[in-house]
Amino acid sequence: MTGQALVHSEIYFGDARNYWWNADFVELLAERIDLPRHTDVLDVGCGFGHWTRVWLPFSAARSGTASPKRLRVTGVDPEVRSLLEAQGRTRAFVEARGLEVDLDWLEGRVEALPFPDASFDLVTAQTVLIHVPDVGAAVREMARVLRPGGTLWLAEPNNIGSLVASLVDRADLDVEELLLLSELEVRAHVGKASLGEGFNSAGEFLPALLGPPAFTDLRAWQCDKPTGLLPPYASPSAQADIAELREFSDKGWVGRPRDEALRYFLAGGGTPERFELAWRAGLERDKQTLARVAAGTHALAGGNVFHVFAARRT
Repeated sequence: MTGQALVHSEIYFGDARNYWWNADFVELLAERIDLPRHTDVLDVGCGFGHWTRVWLPFSAARSGTASPKRLRVTGVDPEVRSLLEAQGRTRAFVEARGLEVDLDWLEGRVEALPFPDASFDLVTAQTVLIHVPDVGAAVREMARVLRPGGTLWLAEPNNIGSLVASLVDRADLDVEELLLLSELEVRAHVGKASLGEGFNSAGEFLPALLGPPAFTDLRAWQCDKPTGLLPPYASPSAQADIAELREFSDKGWVGRPRDEALRYFLAGGGTPERFELAWRAGLERDKQTLARVAAGTHALAGGNVFHVFAARRT
């Protein structure tokens, strides 16, 4: 990618994203929303296609299996390079598992979806609404392309809640460190929103936008996969999380690139001096975490406030 700025998906969509969900929990979600009855599906803000590949095995029929109607899945994303990744990765995934599904990938934004009204019987998205300036407008646009009786299925986090929970690592907390790192995240949230780039904990207030007149039968669940690390860190999920933490630490990042973090922090009312204190605290904390992992002594449950919502289009 020499000479090209990294797109969002290239920064944040590493292998760790493949392990956000427990498969049996997704299977339960699929049963709860009767996922197989939905045969025209839109994945909004699909990125590299991670979310599609999470639920697809619980929706698509296997090769040779009788099905009343073939599944059609359309992925939409504003990043063309992400769509190319989604196409290649998801087609390989489908072929390896013998799934029967038609796949399509189109450039577009959630605020202006390139489809007629009532085009799909299920519209879904994962961690998309945290990146849009007007969540209500995005929800209304997803409602527009849903057929009456169709399902809106969303997975969105409360990242402030997750961050603060993850800092509770012992009873005798370092209060100043907790306040510094909480401020780093909260000001980044507020600053990003003030710049019109979305609010990273929008999942917490999303239910207020999923009621009448557009929707009914709103239901909510909680992702059951914690984000902590438990020794001996042998699972692919743990290894991917450690690799991501090491990569970010090597780059001098605390959850996000430094330039982006500083821009958000200042827009959120922080000062450069306070940012430097918080940033150094974050770098040191990550370094200590990696040292404990190397010694086999790191063990935290890991806060993860990640909501899943389903609502029916009226």
